[in-house]
Amino acid sequence: MNDEQILELIKATERTGTKLDQVTNSIVKIEERLSKLETLREQDIKQNEKIEQILNRLQQGNEHFDRIEKRIAALEQADGKRAKELVKQVSSIFIATLVGAIIANLGNIFHWITK
Repeated sequence: MNDEQILELIKATERTGTKLDQVTNSIVKIEERLSKLETLREQDIKQNEKIEQILNRLQQGNEHFDRIEKRIAALEQADGKRAKELVKQVSSIFIATLVGAIIANLGNIFHWITK
């Protein structure tokens, strides 16, 4: 080989080395980006899990509040029913007392009317 061929071979080798360095740099950058993407994916998965937990807790909270509202409604209706029953009992006792008094004094009432 002559000197020119050797120089040309050295230059070609240098160009190939430069291209290999560029490829290596590109691969390193791609690996860094893939690493960042993997980190982002893991963070996304964790966020999705947290969102699911929050949604489950909200659902449980809604169910709890629904049960409380039903219990409050039942208690409010129970108090109203008790009050109605008490009024019925009192009015029944009053009517029974009034009718009993009338029947007990029926003779006096007839005597007073016939005078």
